[in-house]
Amino acid sequence: MSIKTDDRLDQPADEGTPAAAAETTPEAPGDSIQVIMERDGYELLFAHPRALYLGKDVTENTRQTVIEDEVFSSSVEQFGVDIVIEARRDHHGRLAVHDGKMRTLAALKAGLDKLLVLVRPSNDDDDERDAVKARIFSQLRINERRADITTGDKMAALHQLVLLEVTPQELATQRHMPLKDAKKLHTAVQSKAAVQASRNNENLTLDDMLLIAGFEAEVDHDPEAVEALTQTAQTNRYGLRNKAYELMQQRRDADLLRPLQAKFAKSKTPIVTAMELAADNDSAALTALRPSPAHEPGTALTPAAHKNCPGNVVLIDFEGHGETRKAVPVHLCRDFRGYGHAMLDAPKGVAALKPAGKMTPEELADRRLTIKFNGEWPLSIEPRQAWMAEKFREVKYPKGFRIHRRTAQLAVVAGYEFKRAIEHSHPLLRECLAGAAASGEGVKPALSQDALQKRIDGASEEHAAMLTLGLWAFAVEARISKQKSPWKNAGPETVLLMTILKELGMGLSPVENYILGLDEDGRPLDGTADVAEQVEASDPASSSEPVAA
Repeated sequence: MSIKTDDRLDQPADEGTPAAAAETTPEAPGDSIQVIMERDGYELLFAHPRALYLGKDVTENTRQTVIEDEVFSSSVEQFGVDIVIEARRDHHGRLAVHDGKMRTLAALKAGLDKLLVLVRPSNDDDDERDAVKARIFSQLRINERRADITTGDKMAALHQLVLLEVTPQELATQRHMPLKDAKKLHTAVQSKAAVQASRNNENLTLDDMLLIAGFEAEVDHDPEAVEALTQTAQTNRYGLRNKAYELMQQRRDADLLRPLQAKFAKSKTPIVTAMELAADNDSAALTALRPSPAHEPGTALTPAAHKNCPGNVVLIDFEGHGETRKAVPVHLCRDFRGYGHAMLDAPKGVAALKPAGKMTPEELADRRLTIKFNGEWPLSIEPRQAWMAEKFREVKYPKGFRIHRRTAQLAVVAGYEFKRAIEHSHPLLRECLAGAAASGEGVKPALSQDALQKRIDGASEEHAAMLTLGLWAFAVEARISKQKSPWKNAGPETVLLMTILKELGMGLSPVENYILGLDEDGRPLDGTADVAEQVEASDPASSSEPVAA
C-alpha cells in the first residue's frame, strides 16, 4: 500500500477566505496529510487534526456550540479517536469536516497528530449551492440523533438553508413535515432576529418565532420594536403575543395621531398627555365648562371661543380597539379658575362647587394607575380574543385542568352575560371559532348558528366540554371588552375568566394580572395567594373532583 503526501493545503486560499481550520488552530504542516488509498472519488487518509477545516461560521456547521465533555476528551486522550472522521474537499481544496467536529476538537485538545479520515466525493459537477444545501441537511439529520443539539442550532441551520434559497417544498421533503408547517417554518427562519431568539430561549414555539419574523420582515421595520420582542422572548415568552400586539397598536396609534398633530401644530395648540394631567386639579375639559361664572349654568364653552385662552390645550384620547379604534381630541383649559371660566353646572357667580384641592400621594398614585390601565385595557382585548379563539378551537383541554368545575363556577357568576350572549346568538364566540377573532383586518366572518350546532353535535366529550366552557367564557368576554375599565373593582365573572385563561396557559398582560391581584410579573400584590388559589381554597369540594386525563 503506497503512502503519499498531499500538499494541496499549502496552496494559498482565495482572498478573504480563512486558512484551513482557522476557526480553532493555525495551519497544519505541509506533510500533515497522508493518503492511504483513492478509489471512485473516495479517499482514505491520515490527517493531522489541524489540517481539517471545521468551518468559519454557521454556513459551515449546523452545531453552533460545542458541548464540552471531559469524559469524552479523556477517552480520546487515552485511546485515541476510534471512529473515522468524514470530510469533503471544498472548492478551496480544504478538508471540510462533515461528521466528527467534536472528535476533531478532542483530538486537538489531546495533542494527537493523526486521525483516520474518509473523504467523500465533493460532487464537483453539481451546483455548489445544492451541494452545500445537501450537506447542511445531512449534518442536521446526523446531529439530531444526538442529545446535545439545541433547537437554536436547528433554527440557525435552517436559516442558512433559506439563505441558500431552499424552498418550503424542499423543507417539507427533507424534514418530513406537512407543506403547511414547512411554509411557516420557512417564513420564521428567514428572520435572523427570530433565529437568535430561539437560541436565547429554547422554549420558543414556531408561532413565537413567526411573531418576531413578521416585524423584522417589514420594509420599514423598527429595529427597536424587533429588539423589544426579542428581549421579551428571552425573559417571558408567554408575554410575547401581548408585546407584539402592543407594538402593533402603538404603530396604529401613531398613524392615527399624525394628522391631528399636524392640525394642532398649525393652530399652535399645545398637545398634552394624560400623565401630564395626572396631578393637575386645575384642568378641565371644555365640555364641562362654561365661559365664566357670570354666564348662566349650562352655557357651553366652545373650542372656537376658547382658542385664544392662555390655558388652551388639547389631549388626544384613544377609544376602542382594533379596527374600530379612533383618536379623539379633547379640548381643555389648564387653569379654568385662573382664566375666568366656571364649571358648567356650578351656580351662577360661582366657578366651581369645590375648591381646588391638592391630591394626597395615594390619590395621585391611584389616578396614575387608572390612566395607565385605562390605556392598556383596550390593548389587551385583541391578543386575548385571538388566544381564546385558538384555545377554544382545540379538541382537548390541558391535563389537570378542572374544566367542569370552572364551567359550573362561571355559570353561577355570569348568568347575566350568558343571557345577553344567547339573545344575540353568541356573536363573539361564532366569530372567533370561524378563525377571525379581532384581527383588525377586513370583515370578520362568523360561524352560522347551524354551523355552530353541527360542530357541537359532532364533538367528542372532551371537545364538547371545551366548547361549553367557551360559550360561557366568550359571553363574559363580549361584555367586558366593551367596558372602559372592567379591571377596576372587577366583578367575580371577570376575575374568574382571567383565572381560567391563566390556568389554560395564556400569558397575562399587566392589566389582566392586576385583575387577579398580581403584579406585572405575576406575583401577588399583597403577598397573599393568587385568586386561582383563593377560589380553590374557598371551595369545600376542591379535593374531590378527579383530574381530567
